[in-house]
Amino acid sequence: MRRSEWAVFFLVLFLPASALWSQARDPIFAITYPAIEDTFAIAKLRIAGYAPPEALVRINGSPVRVYPHGAFIGRVDLQPGLNAIPVSCSWRQRTLVDTVRVFRPHPLAPSAEIPTLLDAVLLEPSSDLLLSPGDPLEVVCKGSPAAEAEVYIEGTGRSRPLAPAFGLPAGCYRSVLTVGDWPRQKPLHIVFSLTGCDGLRIQQAAPGRVTVLSPEDPLLGYTRPETNVWNAARDGVVLTVLPDSIPVQIVGKVLNRWRIRLGKALAGYIEASDLQAEPTAGTLPATPVSAPSLTYEQDWLRLEMRLDHPVPFTIEQSVDPAALELTLYGAFISSTWITHPNAETIIKHIAWTQPEEQVVRWRIELTQHQQWGHYVVFQDKRLSLYIRRAPAKSQDSGKPLAGLTILLDPGHGGSESGARSSIGLEEKEINLQYARYLAEEIRKAGGTVVFTRTADTLLTIAQRIHRARQERAHLYLWLHNNSVGPEVDAGRVRGTSTYYYIPQNRALAEKVYDRLRRIPLSPYGCIQQAYTVTRVRDMLVILVEGAFMSHPEDERLLMQPSFLRRMAGAICGGVIDFVRTAR
Repeated sequence: MRRSEWAVFFLVLFLPASALWSQARDPIFAITYPAIEDTFAIAKLRIAGYAPPEALVRINGSPVRVYPHGAFIGRVDLQPGLNAIPVSCSWRQRTLVDTVRVFRPHPLAPSAEIPTLLDAVLLEPSSDLLLSPGDPLEVVCKGSPAAEAEVYIEGTGRSRPLAPAFGLPAGCYRSVLTVGDWPRQKPLHIVFSLTGCDGLRIQQAAPGRVTVLSPEDPLLGYTRPETNVWNAARDGVVLTVLPDSIPVQIVGKVLNRWRIRLGKALAGYIEASDLQAEPTAGTLPATPVSAPSLTYEQDWLRLEMRLDHPVPFTIEQSVDPAALELTLYGAFISSTWITHPNAETIIKHIAWTQPEEQVVRWRIELTQHQQWGHYVVFQDKRLSLYIRRAPAKSQDSGKPLAGLTILLDPGHGGSESGARSSIGLEEKEINLQYARYLAEEIRKAGGTVVFTRTADTLLTIAQRIHRARQERAHLYLWLHNNSVGPEVDAGRVRGTSTYYYIPQNRALAEKVYDRLRRIPLSPYGCIQQAYTVTRVRDMLVILVEGAFMSHPEDERLLMQPSFLRRMAGAICGGVIDFVRTAR
């Protein structure tokens, strides 16, 4: 069988039916990315598919490379509006053509100077806000350029000027106001006024209104399980993750996030769906907090403190020196009596400070260099900080992972396919395959393996994490493969990477990354990044992105079972390298 015929044979057998031609499509040629009809708010779009290796493929009239295994990739410019992008395949005196239809939304365009107008397409705030005195209020409007723009807050008695908005088209105006002695506890209209070159004066209210809370009467709310507390009203990063039923003081609402008070100079934001707000105002008194008593529970050291009710908290970790800092908001120290167990502990030193009124910070310095996990629990007027002891070192040099439970989590599954390569490989299948090979390697090294899934099943992130905790896993390996975004040149990005977030996981991520680079795989990076899984603190967690499915050369490697076995061996080797120095 000739090489080209073999390639086509492989493609037809390997690809799922959804990747083959339907209606007018041919099984030897298909576009796998993007969907035939889609919308993208970007200037450039990548296109991928497969064809016979000897075919001539053109995207928008320009020839592109077809790789030996049949993959092709390209990139085109998108114009505002509807784009019809022809993709053709010429092979054996036959030409097949398909068309990708992509809509790119039109960018915000300047309005005319005359007649003077206000454009309802951009009037901010667009939704109701709940603010406290001293909070910033950003207002934006769009209208005729070269006009005099003002904004008036109902009930305040005066207008404020608006300046041209940097980074937006001419005719956009912006200002950031500070909430002052404005009317309290009622919705206030925000009214824009524009006086244009033709002398006309136009007024229009923003869709959103602002309600100013009384500082004496904040609202009370309760968290739901695994509530993220963000550092900003829009996007941002997670400051801390709170367990269920933690009471918090609500001091505002911006967009779809409640604003909560932590310290005097620190606020957090919680998604509206993650917080149960009480219908009436209520102030939560500060709680006294006792110094901790120390006890052992299996392989965990427990630091237990008495308090009247749960409070929001943050935990910061350092590795050199090894230490944890637990900060409690809405609390004060009530005693300094610390009871240590009648046994050697992993605690080197415990100290407390009160950086501001009603904020308590505990610093716990540890004797073990490598930390293995920690978490906080509130129960029966007790706060318990659990710190995991390092597992005992294996006495069998041939079984370095003995005594360790390692959870393997093949990413995606079921209806969630993950990334898809040019020839139609689905990430969920590749992830599961190399997880099976990795399990073999770990078991050979004496480790106990637990899977989140062993079949093509859909699991939520919460279910995956619950499985790891249920099995008391020491290590959580989140197994994926990578892909670039729709606007990126897929031919320029490839390689392997590992990800961690909590400092205790850095050494593990680095060891696995070093091994993967030796396969060899191109280096993409050992990266610190907060994902829901990498924020887990009660075990060691890393994300492994084996290779880029969007790059044809990496894709070709991932097609080979022998390469997946090498990748699994490298990951296991990195875990062994880490364990030999960590316990």
